[in-house]
Amino acid sequence: MYVNNIMGQIQPIEEIANIVKNYPRAHFHVDAVQALGKVPMQINHVDSLSLSGHKFNGLKGQGLLLLKNIQNIEPIV
Repeated sequence: MYVNNIMGQIQPIEEIANIVKNYPRAHFHVDAVQALGKVPMQINHVDSLSLSGHKFNGLKGQGLLLLKNIQNIEPIV
């Protein structure tokens, strides 16, 4: 979670990404729903990022998943 919706903490995404890159099989996903439009986002180092449409004048229930490399995603079901 990039920004906590209750307390407002902003997580150090770049620092976390530097740790995660030491684990090549790890997939770094960031929930950035609360961060969009409120804090400058650095998303260069994440593998995937999720947003919610209603936070930027979209419809309720819409979502957005940004993937750096779709080949790294395997279906669970």
